[in-house]
Amino acid sequence: MPTPILYYHDTAIEARAEKILRAQQAGHILVINANSGGTFGLPKLENIPDLRYERTDTGFAYVCPQGKAVYVPELTLYRFIPNNGALPQNLPKTPIQIVTAHLDQINKRATIQHEGTTITLEDVDTWRDGYELIREINHELHHNQHLQVVVTKLTYDGKPDPASMPLFRGHSVKIQTDHVRAPMTGFALDAEMDEHGIRRVVYAGAIGYKTLLESLRATLQANRKQKKFVRLGAKTCLAHPDQYKTFYTNLPNVTSFHLAAVVRSALPGEWQYGDLSAYLLRFEGDEQPIQHKLIDRLTEATTLPILKEWADVLWDTAEDDPNLVVPLDTDGDCLAGYWISLNQELWGRLIQTLLTQKAITL
Repeated sequence: MPTPILYYHDTAIEARAEKILRAQQAGHILVINANSGGTFGLPKLENIPDLRYERTDTGFAYVCPQGKAVYVPELTLYRFIPNNGALPQNLPKTPIQIVTAHLDQINKRATIQHEGTTITLEDVDTWRDGYELIREINHELHHNQHLQVVVTKLTYDGKPDPASMPLFRGHSVKIQTDHVRAPMTGFALDAEMDEHGIRRVVYAGAIGYKTLLESLRATLQANRKQKKFVRLGAKTCLAHPDQYKTFYTNLPNVTSFHLAAVVRSALPGEWQYGDLSAYLLRFEGDEQPIQHKLIDRLTEATTLPILKEWADVLWDTAEDDPNLVVPLDTDGDCLAGYWISLNQELWGRLIQTLLTQKAITL
């Protein structure tokens, strides 16, 4: 059996998980709240029955009949202190486990060894950036499988031949209008649907002759005057009401071109007064992490004082709030995409909460 190769090591998650584990091993019962950024497999504060916030003899705390939850700044979470040893329902004492996920890139699978058993996750987006992939795996383990394990490393047996790695998750996709049809390199669709369940195209990449792609570009650009529908494989989609910016690339050694059509609000530096939201897209070869893109867009569109050092905590926390961040449906050369709110009040409130909890500092 080949020696696993390290694909990604998230030292930030590992450092925090180790702090949590040391506290648990010292006998502390830890719970987490919705604004702490990731759950780490811990029970949630808001799920404790009959919980209320009030003043105690040691200051303000969350109190219930069985005890109280006191904030621990160095851990950015809460320690539950029972009154008489009795714990609320669903509040386990078992400490978390720090584990490694092994990727099968061909079969889109991740396996994890946990307490002598093998956990297998199917249909994993193994083509994603390691930073995003490790959070996707932990989200599945914590929210859907309710396991107290934290993945901090990703390994694989060896990088497969690129020819064996499909561009799309399923079969290849073609984009089609009333006049033309072209093979796609990737797409990003808005998470929001209209009343008919139809999504808007945020990004479309296609290959073809210049005249064919010009017809496709004209159809997308005409969306500002009237609704224009396109088909992406079996999906009927709507051209976005925002203006598309189009980019052509002459493919070497062939007579075809690559067209990238991206809505204006998905491009850095294109913010306009009155924009209430934007999009973050990540493509193959893009080395800037998505959380740094978020900081750049918020700095561009708001007057909030935001530090780049806050990127990880701010993203991890906002990702769980659908009022701030919503993932897009992406495939092909678009590795990830997100809708983000540009509401200054919502982001300001989140930043203030994180500063109060000392999850971030000035």
